[in-house]
Amino acid sequence: MPESRTKLTLLTITSDRQLAFSLLERYVSKQDYSGDVQWIVVDDGVEPVTCTLGQDYYRREPCIGQSKSYRGNFIDALSHVAGEKVIVLEDDEWYAPSYLSIMARHLDDVELAGFGRTHSYNVRYRRYGQWNNMHFAFMSQTGFRKTVVPELARIIQENDTLYPDVLLWKQPSSKRVWDLDQVEERITLGIKGMPGKAGISDPHRPSWFSFRHDLDGSKLREFLGDDAEIYLPFYDPQRPFYEPWLNARL
Repeated sequence: MPESRTKLTLLTITSDRQLAFSLLERYVSKQDYSGDVQWIVVDDGVEPVTCTLGQDYYRREPCIGQSKSYRGNFIDALSHVAGEKVIVLEDDEWYAPSYLSIMARHLDDVELAGFGRTHSYNVRYRRYGQWNNMHFAFMSQTGFRKTVVPELARIIQENDTLYPDVLLWKQPSSKRVWDLDQVEERITLGIKGMPGKAGISDPHRPSWFSFRHDLDGSKLREFLGDDAEIYLPFYDPQRPFYEPWLNARL
């Protein structure tokens, strides 16, 4: 199938995770997608993130509360969408060079596209696991057409939730989740436990014990090949856990 030439919007919200964001820039810079791209970045961190790829950068005031931060950033980002297709890129995700091209092609056929049966890997503790999600896709592996933007904005505004992806995938849009185990190449991996502000999902946290150990890093190398060497130095189970909304005033 030929690559779509429809303008593509990339959407990233971030907060005090400069290192992880810089790695995301690395992966975006290697994408093989050659169409017109807008990349929206919305940031409410205490320290503003540095963008180096000409993104449309929007700065919000730091706020207390995980939900308030996430939802406020997301609603702001959606208000700036210009492309006919939107792909959410999270700053703690690894994306293969083909990721944008593959997702954009899927959005030729449906309004809402995503990948299920995804893996997550916590680099701080070297633990990994697989999700069995085939009825929805996590936001980090979701793309949608611009026609879906009003519905997603409504969901985020009306629901005090950190998981609007679950609610979005219940809507009657044309949609499909592709099984990542059926994709010929590994195109995405959830990276948890990076330095900076903790992410919203449970696998970031030291209390999460459902994942399997990978103390020698062999599974990470299987997942990422040479890119595994980027993450292996972050193994540090004693590193302080930065979750400011629990005990700090910004």
